[in-house]
Amino acid sequence: MLHLAPEIRLAQYFRSVLGAGYHPVDIAPERYPWEVVRRFDLATDAESLATRSYDIILHSHVMEHIRCNVTAALFHLHRALTTDGYHIFCIPIYPGTYAADFGDISRDRATKEFGQHDHVRRFGSDDLQFTLGMIFKLPLLYDLTHQVPAEDLDACNIPNYARKGWSVHSVLVMRKDDIRLYDSGVEHDWAGDNWSRNEDFGRHFDRG
Repeated sequence: MLHLAPEIRLAQYFRSVLGAGYHPVDIAPERYPWEVVRRFDLATDAESLATRSYDIILHSHVMEHIRCNVTAALFHLHRALTTDGYHIFCIPIYPGTYAADFGDISRDRATKEFGQHDHVRRFGSDDLQFTLGMIFKLPLLYDLTHQVPAEDLDACNIPNYARKGWSVHSVLVMRKDDIRLYDSGVEHDWAGDNWSRNEDFGRHFDRG
């Protein structure tokens, strides 16, 4: 399992269940003194992920932070998913349209335009099918109860307003064939310089 920007309680649970098969990563590992987190920069390291190497890839509220082409980052993450795997992620989706700015903008302006001072983009519900929907096959109308029984959502205290309609609470569960992007058919040595296979990484984790 590959877990980007791991949340402490989830990380503790996944480590207890998966052991060495759990791979938490982040661009700033020093933020996680409670776990062995591997440094991983989506802008430079995503291409090095081995193809079809993870059964589960999980990230929540990460894509709005990265200063790079988000399509490429999501493509390489999904490429690393096994045929029967699950790519689970949350991306805040606001009313309105897509916007991004990688420039040196103020914290106040970033908060106003993107919802938080350290965000560099936002996805909008008005044009979602022409942004994220051109990367993945998305439903026209979001309804979490199509993926999770209502009684399970009740047990987890998921409020009704987070269950239907695109919002900052939307959770996407993508399977391998849900991606709309494919390479040209040419075989690439994506894993030729794969960080997850190098000797240093192997001292902490088995390949998962």
